[in-house]
Amino acid sequence: MKIKNIVSLFFITIVIFFLVVYISEGTGYYDHITNNKYILTKEKAKEFEKDIQNGNNIDAKKYLEKDKDYKNLYNKTGMTISNIIEKVFNKGMNKFIKEVNKASR
Repeated sequence: MKIKNIVSLFFITIVIFFLVVYISEGTGYYDHITNNKYILTKEKAKEFEKDIQNGNNIDAKKYLEKDKDYKNLYNKTGMTISNIIEKVFNKGMNKFIKEVNKASR
């Protein structure tokens, strides 16, 4: 009985993890981050134009922002697990729908 509870907890945790990753991807979190980056770039362009008008020294490093690399082991593992869960869920739902169709005939 104890092992059954552990296995159930494990699968519930995986499903919750999948839902969090799926929802964050589906809600446009990445698009939001990209949009904020565009706004910051637009602000830097205005600052650049203002510095040219004022005759200030121009240094490209001042206006260019370094891209941060958010790829790490956790993200990669999360997406891998999410893709596996998605495949298993899709197969399970397809089998379930086929069985329901067979039963309804």
